[in-house]
Amino acid sequence: GRGPGITPVRTSFNRGVYHYSRGDLDAAQSEFRAALDEDASDHRARFNLALVYDEKARHAHDAQLNEDGSTWTKRAREQYLQLLDGRPQHLRAQVNLAAIEYENGDKGAARERLRQALGSHDDSALARVALASLLFRDSRTSGTADLGESLLLLDAALSLDTAHTEANWLLGECHRYLAEQALREGQDAALEKLI
Repeated sequence: GRGPGITPVRTSFNRGVYHYSRGDLDAAQSEFRAALDEDASDHRARFNLALVYDEKARHAHDAQLNEDGSTWTKRAREQYLQLLDGRPQHLRAQVNLAAIEYENGDKGAARERLRQALGSHDDSALARVALASLLFRDSRTSGTADLGESLLLLDAALSLDTAHTEANWLLGECHRYLAEQALREGQDAALEKLI
């Protein structure tokens, strides 16, 4: 017989999770679609279907099949939006949708979505880290002053969860970037004195 704690893979949702965990995205997609056919309000199946589409978009992008990648991204976006229609406070859907918006060039919408998520999830490290990540990316690419806000968000996230891996990693990246900036500025100042 089966040992304790093993979940039977009888439902479409459970089969979808199983296939997704094994990297079989096509089978996972099929099972999550079947779960939604059985119950269109199954928010777990909808979220996981969106994750499958997100993963397929990444695979297509990595293989440089940008046209296919955009199709999968569009499908993921549709699933996240549909999920948020019924469950507007679903934090992971908000964060993942903001990432899609950001990657599609709608940085303002991504920031606003994450700020709203922070408003309704003030005890969440995830919402703070997601926004800090976007702000840090912007500060590196456009030289904006968002790095200070990013650092404040990361400090707040770590006060909620000191072991949050992404927050700790991102905080290290922010400080590395600041150190590199300071070194560059010091070198530029030294060069100006020589000239």
